[in-house]
Amino acid sequence: MHIVDKVEQEAQRNRNQHSFNYVHMSQEQQEAITASRTPRTTEVRHLYSDGSLMNAGTAECSMSFGVVGEQQQAIRAKTTGFASSTKAELMGLIAAILAVVPDQDVIVHLDNKAVVTQYQTLVAYRDRATVKEKLRSNNYLEWGVAHRICNERTGTTAVEWVRGHNDDYWNERADVEAKAAQRDPGTAWTVDTTAQEEVRYTAQLQGVTMECDPRQVLKMQTTRRWHQSWRAQRRTKNNVPDYDNVDWPGTLAIVHDNKAVNTFFSSQNDTR
Repeated sequence: MHIVDKVEQEAQRNRNQHSFNYVHMSQEQQEAITASRTPRTTEVRHLYSDGSLMNAGTAECSMSFGVVGEQQQAIRAKTTGFASSTKAELMGLIAAILAVVPDQDVIVHLDNKAVVTQYQTLVAYRDRATVKEKLRSNNYLEWGVAHRICNERTGTTAVEWVRGHNDDYWNERADVEAKAAQRDPGTAWTVDTTAQEEVRYTAQLQGVTMECDPRQVLKMQTTRRWHQSWRAQRRTKNNVPDYDNVDWPGTLAIVHDNKAVNTFFSSQNDTR
């Protein structure tokens, strides 16, 4: 299939999904978001969001998020894609911003410092970010959508860090909602990949859109393949005690410093 046809096919798939402000969600979820915008005041809205990653590294791995606050109807949902706690937190941030009318100031409180820092670089001061920072950062599609949503708001948007599990009532509530969303059967939230102002094409791996730097993913895949080849050697099986119970991913990451093995056979150069 020609690349242009693939792009059009992806665009058609996105058009067939229900979207609200560049985020795919169900009609019921959009109505909940709209209802949460009803209580309006002239004061700054303070919302708390949190993400949850469960069963990481297994087939049952899932991500979800929750948003709470004073006079705020709780919002919670799952999300899909490359699993990470940062991705779950980021989708919670997007949900919190969508929960406030565009002309009202909002401060979103998170307990994930990485997301708060990336927000400053990839949203608040995106015009100063380099192309590498914008297009090769993890979850670059979600950050692009977050920037577009914030850029179209007339109210101010700020993100502040709050210490997690420190007896902060609203932070704990957000954590409860995020974990409760794991049991909800509702539609998982995803961003509209066609609603990008800076990204024209996206790479896929086994039918899943790569949400991080493709070069990093390919390096990781190469490393894993070489590790599998090294493990399969007869001399490795014969000389490693308790071979079947070794934590191979962790061990090989340490031995090879997270770098791909250079040759099929291990050598001193490979383990330096």
